[in-house]
Amino acid sequence: MISEYETTYIRELGKLLKTWELFEQSRKSEALLEFQKQCLKIYTDITPLTLFALQQIIKSLIDNSNDGLKEQKSIDETILDNKWLIDQLITGQKEKPDPFLVEVNSDVGGEDLISSFINQHENLLHRIDKQTVGIIDDQKSIGHALIEILHTFAINAYWFESIEKYEESDKDIDLILLDIVMPKVTQTEVFEFAKRQSEKGQKVIVCSSTFTFETRLAAVRAGCADFITKPINSYSLIEKISRTLGTNQSHAFQLVLVDDQATMGTFYKLMIEQEGCDVIYFESAEGLFKELENLRPDLFLLDMNMPDVDGIELAKMLRYEAKFDFTPIIFITADETVETRLHAISAGAEDVISKASAIGAVKSQILTRLKRANDIRKHVARDALTGVLNHGQIAEVTNQIIKRSRREKQPTSLAVIDLDKFKQVNDTFGHVVGDRVLFSLGQLLMNSLRDTDAIGRWGGEEFVIAFENCTVDAAAKKLNSIKSAFKAMSFSDDKGGSIHVSFSAGVIQLGQKTDLEEAIILADKGLYKAKHAGRDKIVTFICK
Repeated sequence: MISEYETTYIRELGKLLKTWELFEQSRKSEALLEFQKQCLKIYTDITPLTLFALQQIIKSLIDNSNDGLKEQKSIDETILDNKWLIDQLITGQKEKPDPFLVEVNSDVGGEDLISSFINQHENLLHRIDKQTVGIIDDQKSIGHALIEILHTFAINAYWFESIEKYEESDKDIDLILLDIVMPKVTQTEVFEFAKRQSEKGQKVIVCSSTFTFETRLAAVRAGCADFITKPINSYSLIEKISRTLGTNQSHAFQLVLVDDQATMGTFYKLMIEQEGCDVIYFESAEGLFKELENLRPDLFLLDMNMPDVDGIELAKMLRYEAKFDFTPIIFITADETVETRLHAISAGAEDVISKASAIGAVKSQILTRLKRANDIRKHVARDALTGVLNHGQIAEVTNQIIKRSRREKQPTSLAVIDLDKFKQVNDTFGHVVGDRVLFSLGQLLMNSLRDTDAIGRWGGEEFVIAFENCTVDAAAKKLNSIKSAFKAMSFSDDKGGSIHVSFSAGVIQLGQKTDLEEAIILADKGLYKAKHAGRDKIVTFICK
């Protein structure tokens, strides 16, 4: 069906480009209306086809034109917003096959295609409320180019031509990408603005064509999270944004507090809970060890002097558990001697807090250790190239999800993803391009899926995803959306060559007795079938 439509599409695209050229020349609303009508004609033609990427482009052209006709956008803004979309269609025509004429194949199917388009858009951007970037740059072309890059990786973005325009906006922004050289404002004023935002808890990344010692120091003093040099490398930009936004703690820190004195224990518990932390309190080491298997705290806070089992002994026992290797231990004690501190550190503690310390100082020490430990744990748990969980961590997290799903009797699905013909990518374009492909897929997966879904690199070009409380149909539907978006990405080398890459996947819904090893084997079988069915497919199973 797609091959039959290709000739029609080429003809209709020619008409679209002609009406666009007439609008650019005349800049009249009548010409814009004719262009929009041609867009609607193409959109109607492709509705029976699963050309989601093309549908998204044409839908955006229709919406942008509608804003122009209603004078919600100026003529210049309408031209700028539509031009880069049209350029994508022209670029697609130069490639064989045209990536916009590649049908999405799926074993799921069956839903209304207009609904599918909307669902795809929502699946890709359902984390908008957590990852929204505000771009402050006086150059519109740069602002829109950055928006295009961020949208490719399922990160929402808004452009503001000045600090004043940003401050007038009511948009909910998680991170500001701030140009430090703009007209009508000095660098000092730019960094003062950055400092005000940082003091409010806003993340700020500053960008400039040059970064001297003085500007770097000013960025540090303003509390900026990072800096990036122009011209901006898209992969470096995504990595910095992902790293900066990734430092946000999406759940409350959990502490385990052990103190034999109930009065002091309750006091510390209430004090720390005021900072939004979850505190689990035990009056003895024995009480803690009865529950230890079910605990994964972010920090242990131990009284040093307790009867039967003191804090030092308890700390050494905790260090026997490999899963607590990176969990900080802090002692609280009335003994402030140097010998006591050295004894505590040799037992595996990170810090010692005096019971005579001011409440504010105690809170500060605990929160600082929590945040630092969280950063280290994330770094150790992540695959260095893609940013997703490494092999060991995805296995551990998936096992936890499986146990939880059994206990709560909720559906859990698991996907094994493998890039198609990836060896050819490395052989033809080199490992630098291959690394960009892996990085891009990892970032797209992280930005497109839920916080409750676990994403990891199993090895090489293979990824594993655990979908918590998710049926196999819902998981496959999400992956189809991501697959379409990923395939629309273009990867270029320094010689001017470019390539589009697809992936195949096997997805299974686990049964009540399915363990991780069996789930991987079954998902691999689905992946094998997808590869042998022509690649760029998703095959699903349900375990009984």
